[in-house]
Amino acid sequence: MKTFLRRIELDRERNLEYLRKGFLEGFPSVYTSLDASRPWLVYWALQSFDLLGYELTKEERKRTIQTIKKFQNELEGGFCGGEHELTGHFSHLAPTYASILSIAILADYEAYNILK
Repeated sequence: MKTFLRRIELDRERNLEYLRKGFLEGFPSVYTSLDASRPWLVYWALQSFDLLGYELTKEERKRTIQTIKKFQNELEGGFCGGEHELTGHFSHLAPTYASILSIAILADYEAYNILK
């Protein structure tokens, strides 16, 4: 029996273009149903940027930190899935974990200060 192997290559530039567009300009409207998963979307995008060797610009880092801050529930602690002020989501372990992973990837003092 013959086995046919096909070489698969990662199109780095195309993936980076998709990530930059979604991450910086906003994901398409079909992602609206994932609003409660926004901390995970931020984490997955940051992790992908890191794996692809893309370094965020100063402005991109600043916007990312501002976004993560919006997930924080300062009254009760932890992070929510989505903007706490707008959605009223409850903070719990999953978005808190994703937010802390994102902060760790950013490795930025301003990001660390979110965790006062």
